[in-house]
Amino acid sequence: MRVVRFDRVRTSVRRGLLAGQRLHQLARGGHHHRAHPRDRPDRARLRRQAQLRGRDHGAQRGQPRQHVRGPGLGAAAHLGPPGRQRRVPLPLARRQARPRRGQAQARRLDLRPGAEPIARARVLAEPPAGVEREYLDHLRVERALSANTLEAYGRDLSRLSAYARRRKRSVLDLGQADIAGFIGDLREHGLSARSVARAVHALRGFFRFCLREGKLRVDPMENLRAPRAFTALPRYLTPAQVEGLLDAPDVTTPLGLRDRAILEVLYATGLRVSELVSLRPSDLDMEVGILTCFGKGRKERLVPLGAQARRWTARYLEEARPRWAPRRGAAELFLSNRGARLSRMGLWGIVRRHALTAGVASTLTPHVLRHSFATHLLERGADLRALQAMLGHADISTTQIYTHITRERLRKVYDQYHPRA
Repeated sequence: MRVVRFDRVRTSVRRGLLAGQRLHQLARGGHHHRAHPRDRPDRARLRRQAQLRGRDHGAQRGQPRQHVRGPGLGAAAHLGPPGRQRRVPLPLARRQARPRRGQAQARRLDLRPGAEPIARARVLAEPPAGVEREYLDHLRVERALSANTLEAYGRDLSRLSAYARRRKRSVLDLGQADIAGFIGDLREHGLSARSVARAVHALRGFFRFCLREGKLRVDPMENLRAPRAFTALPRYLTPAQVEGLLDAPDVTTPLGLRDRAILEVLYATGLRVSELVSLRPSDLDMEVGILTCFGKGRKERLVPLGAQARRWTARYLEEARPRWAPRRGAAELFLSNRGARLSRMGLWGIVRRHALTAGVASTLTPHVLRHSFATHLLERGADLRALQAMLGHADISTTQIYTHITRERLRKVYDQYHPRA
C-alpha cells in the first residue's frame, strides 16, 4: 500500500501521521490502515493525558465518538482505539483553529459605523504625577472644581505628559512651538474644536500655576490661542415629544415607577446628570415644592419642583425605593435595583431606552431634557435672570444660548409688535 506523506506533519509524531493518512485514504475511497501495535486497546498504558493546545481531545471510554468534517469530506469518525486521544491532522487543525488573540481583540474593538476614533486611546493609563498632580490638587482644594472637570483636566495633562515623553523631554521644558505642535496633534487624532479649546484652557491654567509657584520663568501659553469652537444651538424636544417620553415607562413595575419619577424631575427642574444622581431624599421639600442641589463648584441652589414631579416622586418613595434601600444602604434618592447609587451611565441608558420606546429620538441624552426645560420656559415668557438662577449658570452669557425660539414663536412676536404685520 502506498504511504501518503504530509510535509508539514512531523515524522516523529507517529500518531498524527497515521491519523492524517487514514483521513486521506477515506477521501480517496481507500481502506483503513492497520493500527500500530502500540495503538491497540488491549495494551495497558500508564501515561498522563496530554492537554496541549491544538489537540483534539477525543471521547472517553464508553462515550460516542466525535466527528470532524473537512472540505470535500463527509462526516468521518476519528479512527483509532476508543480510549486513545488522537491528533487532528495539521491541515485540518489549522482550518479549525481558533483565531489568534490579536485578531480576536481587533474584532471586539472595531468601531461601530459612524463612530469617531477615541483620541484618548493613545494616552497612557497612569495618572498625572509631579507638578501635574499638584495642579489638580490646587483645583480641587482651592478652586473647588467638580470631579468631572478634574477628570477632564487630568486627561488633558496626561496627553501632554505622553507628548513630552515621546520627545524625551519633561513637561516644564516644552516651549511654545512644542505646545503648538501638541494642539495640532490633538486635532489630528479626532478631538473636536470644543475639546481642544478645553484642553488649551486646562494647559493655560497649568502653566500659570507653574509660573506662580516659581517652577517656570516664561509662560509658553502666553501668545497661543485656542481654536475657535462654533456655538451649536442646543437640541430640545417639543412639548408633545416630552409628553410621549414621560408616558413611556411602565409604572406598574418598581423600575418603571422609578424611571417615571426620574424623567419627571429632569424635565421639571433642568438638573444636570451629576446633580440628579447625587440627590438625597432630604434635599426635597415636598410641601413647599423646592429642591436643593449642589452644582458645579459645590454651589448650592434652590430649584422649584412642579406638582406632577412631586406626585411621581412621592409614589416612588413610598412604593419602589423601600424595596432596594436596605440592600446597600445607599443614601441617594434614586437607586438601582441592587440598592446602589444610580450611576451617570445608568441614567443615560434609562433616558435612551424610554426615548426609543416612545419613538422620540435614537440618541436622546439627559441633557436634552435640560435644554427642553430652558427652551419651554423662555417660549412662555420666563425671565432670563430667573432661568440663569434655576440652571445654575455663573455667567448669563451661558444662559443666552437658550434664547433661540421656534418659528411659530418668532412669527407670533412679529405679528404682535410690528406695525404693518
